Amino acid sequence: MWGLSRNKVCIGVAVDVHETSLCLDEGLGKTSRKRTWDAFGGHIERRSEHMLDKEKSHAVLAKRLNLESKAYDAKKCCTLPDRDNP
Repeated sequence: MWGLSRNKVCIGVAVDVHETSLCLDEGLGKTSRKRTWDAFGGHIERRSEHMLDKEKSHAVLAKRLNLESKAYDAKKCCTLPDRDNP
């Protein structure tokens, strides 16, 4: 089986410019566009600037909220020191 196990809880995490963290339960298994939207759609300001990883379900946030997004590859970030990890 590829990706996350359907038995594992998916936790969505967001951090704002003030370093306030928001952690939300997105259900079991890999997230989806609908679950990402339901979790974060009401917490993000329209036309704001965001750094997103390349998870496909995050595209719904950028599209619906007209976000100025910078996408990064989360797999590559795992090898970076903490100070350089977005």
